[in-house]
Amino acid sequence: MAGGTATMASKPPFTRDQIVSASDVVRNWRSRVEPKLREFPYILVFSGSDPRTTILPYDQFEALWQKAEKAAELELELEVLARVLQAAVSGEQLIPLADVMKEFGITPDELVGDVEMDDE
Repeated sequence: MAGGTATMASKPPFTRDQIVSASDVVRNWRSRVEPKLREFPYILVFSGSDPRTTILPYDQFEALWQKAEKAAELELELEVLARVLQAAVSGEQLIPLADVMKEFGITPDELVGDVEMDDE
């Protein structure tokens, strides 16, 4: 981490205290894992000298999942924006969504929740 911020390519930092052996997870959950989950945001499960799994509290997993879903949505929006801008710069004609739906037999009901549709 440079300057206190992580880059997308960096791995999450952890300390030796966050490491739990795979056998401790199975045999000693309450005494070895739960105390560490109260102290650290996540713990790592090692098998031998290799990290195998990360354990984090469920509420943090939900928050991470929501961020990942939002990031995927933003990535798609950026892709669409890039294509619209490229078409505007190059003078290409965009294909209306209604035409694509008609060509591939997609109904508006199939897009509910995925796409915001205008009443056109």
